[in-house]
Amino acid sequence: MRILLAEDEKELSRALCAVLQHQGYETDAAYDGEEALELAFSRSYDCMVFDIMMPKLDGVTAVRRIRDSGIVTPVIMLTAKSEVDDRVEGLDAGADDYLTKPFAMKELMARLRSMTRRSKAFTPTRLS
Repeated sequence: MRILLAEDEKELSRALCAVLQHQGYETDAAYDGEEALELAFSRSYDCMVFDIMMPKLDGVTAVRRIRDSGIVTPVIMLTAKSEVDDRVEGLDAGADDYLTKPFAMKELMARLRSMTRRSKAFTPTRLS
């Protein structure tokens, strides 16, 4: 399983990557929205995790562009923005799930398993 993690807080990103890799996921880290887009367009992922507030390009805009390109890979927003309007905006942009910081790692792992379990059953990574 390959995960794209777009998180600009480098310490958090390193910690998440270490846990994900320990759980058996191959993880690519991006530290800004533009880098995340480049990776999303150049590689195939089983799931993508996006922070909203990132430099160069915010996570909501990045997810919108990913969806506009036809990529249907599951996306989880992982962010400090916890207002209802923020969650609605992220989900309406194309995210499949939304988890606010601070979060329990156990819950993030369960959500990743849920997203990847569903996607393996019936979805290609890109619509054609």
